[in-house]
Amino acid sequence: MTRLRTLTLLIVVAHWIVAIWHLFLAASVLPAPNNSVSWLAVVLLTLLHGGVSIALWKISDKLIGLVSIIFFLAALSADLYDLNPAHSDL
Repeated sequence: MTRLRTLTLLIVVAHWIVAIWHLFLAASVLPAPNNSVSWLAVVLLTLLHGGVSIALWKISDKLIGLVSIIFFLAALSADLYDLNPAHSDL
């Protein structure tokens, strides 16, 4: 594994830690009854980050760069919309 792939792998692991921490942080701030962490979300986040880590070893640099960009943009845009209809008048 090259230095760049090793660095990228460390970034993926750091992102996984921040994403899991964000789930617990968001659960502590949300009003009841939604103030608990969904273990399905934890499992899905772990599987997705694991998939990207495996892809780092198996796929060419250009393709994994594209996959990583798509993955991180999807993660950044995941919380942009509030689906609660009570806030639709804002």
